[in-house]
Amino acid sequence: MARFGMLIDLTLCMGCGACMVACKTEHQIPTGKHNGHEYYRIGPLKYEMGKYPAVKRGYLPMFCMQCEKAPCIDICPIKGALYRRDDGVIIIDKDKCDGCKLCIQACPYKALYFNEEKLVVDKCDFCAERLEQGLEPACVTACLGKAIIFGDFDDSSSKVSRRVVKKNVKGGSPLLPSYFNKAFKPSVYYIEPKKSDSEMQG
Repeated sequence: MARFGMLIDLTLCMGCGACMVACKTEHQIPTGKHNGHEYYRIGPLKYEMGKYPAVKRGYLPMFCMQCEKAPCIDICPIKGALYRRDDGVIIIDKDKCDGCKLCIQACPYKALYFNEEKLVVDKCDFCAERLEQGLEPACVTACLGKAIIFGDFDDSSSKVSRRVVKKNVKGGSPLLPSYFNKAFKPSVYYIEPKKSDSEMQG
């Protein structure tokens, strides 16, 4: 069985926002503010790199990390409202979600959001319906800089596996301090430019 994951190479990301537009189009999420709310399955995060006066700003697309040990699933009081498929993708069953928002509070990556119109929680699920058709997530196909690499971690020949799993090839690392990485084991990795000099900003 596959174990899907992503590697986002920020050295290739142009900050064009094509991934966000593709995501919103694929899932019929309104662009801009809708009834006073703005929704993102891919959250726009910005970071600063370097020191004044030589400071550069970069763009970081923020996904659901599809954690192996997912606190959102653990805290959800409704059986089956949040669950992990065999391929590792975490799904929200919107017919069962009652909008209690406990999962939003539990997520250390702030990757879930509440849809005020439908009164349910939503998030990135790697375009699960596209995966079932043998297609890549919409954000991957739309990325102009080819910065988003998607694939099966359990397939040693896949590009994402070669870049992340094999130690002899330049890989990436999950976001946030090592405590979170070890505790939740996310399936989304990032290659950050000059990581030690970058400062993440929400």
